[in-house]
Amino acid sequence: MGFDPVHLSYRLTRRQQLSAHVQTWLSIWPGWILMVVVPALVVGLAVMKSLWFLLLLLVPPLTNNLPRFVAGFVQPLLWGSRSMDVFIDADRIGFLHGKDRHWLPLADVDRVDRGDDLWMISSSDARIDIPVAAIDEACLAHLRERSAAARLSRHLDGDDEKVQR
Repeated sequence: MGFDPVHLSYRLTRRQQLSAHVQTWLSIWPGWILMVVVPALVVGLAVMKSLWFLLLLLVPPLTNNLPRFVAGFVQPLLWGSRSMDVFIDADRIGFLHGKDRHWLPLADVDRVDRGDDLWMISSSDARIDIPVAAIDEACLAHLRERSAAARLSRHLDGDDEKVQR
């Protein structure tokens, strides 16, 4: 049985964008602690002791995730609601970023979580938020099935590599 491609066009409100961003970071609690507490401590040390402590903000975990963390709050506040154009194919999901369509293989999808009124499709490279009313159960089942099968395959391949060594 094949999967018929699905094209979704919708707008995400400020509240939906902020809600998805907060829920994503809260679901990985060490991540938000790292993104809030560590910079606060570094800035506190810089104010109380020496401005040289600000160089600690260049530590790799912070330089990788801190811009994403901050941008997730700033972007909706500055630009408001955002138009989304998502295309779900049998083995990939595409979204417009500016004028370019970026494709994410469903095998790379790590999580499909439901927020208040959004489905959050997450990978290490991107997060695509889709309102609950915009997507049907058959499409969600396909996303979950393909991402779960890929995770299982990666897990089994990892176990096979350990046995072969």
